[in-house]
Amino acid sequence: MTECSDHLVSIRFAKLGVPVLCQATGLRSLGGGQVDYCCIDKEQLFIIEAKMGNHVTRNQITRLKASGMILSDLLGASSAKVLLYSVKLGDVYAL
Repeated sequence: MTECSDHLVSIRFAKLGVPVLCQATGLRSLGGGQVDYCCIDKEQLFIIEAKMGNHVTRNQITRLKASGMILSDLLGASSAKVLLYSVKLGDVYAL
């Protein structure tokens, strides 16, 4: 993805909650994966994977869900939703 589309993704999902910065190496060392965008609203954590299309591998979904569990534990969130945002289509899918 381009820097411009990353910026558009952050604008689109900013209304979900407070942005959370996630260090990819830290998440990987704990068994998770890199997170494109993350925010928290009260006790709900949102992890958004942005892609030009709508294809995500099973392994990537597993790593994203692991990142959701790690971050929700660290931030005291009661749950984490992992979403796929198709930049090209403008659609959002729950993973």
